[in-house]
Amino acid sequence: MRLVATLLVFAGAACGETSSGGQAHAVDGSAAAGGAVGHAGASGEAGSAGSVGAAGSGGNAATGGAGGGGKAGAMDGGGTGGSAGVNSLNCTPDSGATQNDIDPATRKTISGTNGSFTDSCDGALNLLEYSCKTIAICSDPPNPSCTYVQTGEVISQPFDCGGTCKDGACASRCPAHGDTLSYLSVAADGGAKFRNESDGRVYECQLIFDAPNDAYDCKTGPTVGQRSVITSLGLRATFCTGGEFGNLGIGGCSYACRIAI
Repeated sequence: MRLVATLLVFAGAACGETSSGGQAHAVDGSAAAGGAVGHAGASGEAGSAGSVGAAGSGGNAATGGAGGGGKAGAMDGGGTGGSAGVNSLNCTPDSGATQNDIDPATRKTISGTNGSFTDSCDGALNLLEYSCKTIAICSDPPNPSCTYVQTGEVISQPFDCGGTCKDGACASRCPAHGDTLSYLSVAADGGAKFRNESDGRVYECQLIFDAPNDAYDCKTGPTVGQRSVITSLGLRATFCTGGEFGNLGIGGCSYACRIAI
């Protein structure tokens, strides 16, 4: 007998855990969020799978209308503040699990057996992200192997964007090894504010470790305007949308950081 265990699979997350640390919730199809469909245009063009379907020349791109003269593309508009460039994905029962349906930086419309839902910003400008629910179908113990498949249901997951969610998406890039950080401010206790020169995001950090076997003092050494390269990372999640994201190291100095901007 095969064992069936319900599992939420998000990109980069461990089995049974969401990638952002937030709890996933099943959604009721009656609460489907989505904007009004735009008026049909006269000369819409077909969109290929995974690309944006162009709005017709007479269509209303602001509400995601496809042109009447072209076939509907693989991207649909919809949702509050929607545009013609919203990704569309379908949750298909018994099909393989996908790794690209969770992406806070890209607004999507997800359709499944319980309705269609579009990523949206809540009243605090944080993100409500939708994805396909998956389950693990495993062989018998003691050495079970598991295959992950979609159930067809759409589920939701909140992301803390620090009040920066816009049009159903928010920046989610995490710092990476080799990124250059500029010191924007340095506190007496060693805390610092950095700007990541790779993406312009700002981090507020507390000094948590100063290597004792080097001559550099992490409290008095750094200066405003100084540029240093990230040499170590300890990230808590796959996506860094807001709040605390983990630790980063610059040489012998280690910091616990959160997204400021």
